Amino acid sequence: MIQRWTNAPGKFSLPDDTPAEVIIHFRSKGYYDPGKTSGPPERCYPPEGDDERTLDHVEITLMLPNGKEIKLRATEKTAQALFDAYKEEIMGIPIWASDRDDYRD
Repeated sequence: MIQRWTNAPGKFSLPDDTPAEVIIHFRSKGYYDPGKTSGPPERCYPPEGDDERTLDHVEITLMLPNGKEIKLRATEKTAQALFDAYKEEIMGIPIWASDRDDYRD
């Protein structure tokens, strides 16, 4: 079954030892076709897919010494720098298509 998704949300959080909570929100658009690997050779083809991820925004939460939190939204330039720095990890996050997305056999 071919799965297609558009504008699927995703989040990546920096490791726990980071002095602030930083969450990179992104969107994914793509498809995955598991291929057909059994049956007559003329009907078989390998798996294929594509996944394009784009930055949505970055949230930063700072914990103050008094226990209060400050929530910030990164500037576009800072958000893009973080997205670029963690691109490999972001691409490794699985995207699960929702019920609204397109499934075809």
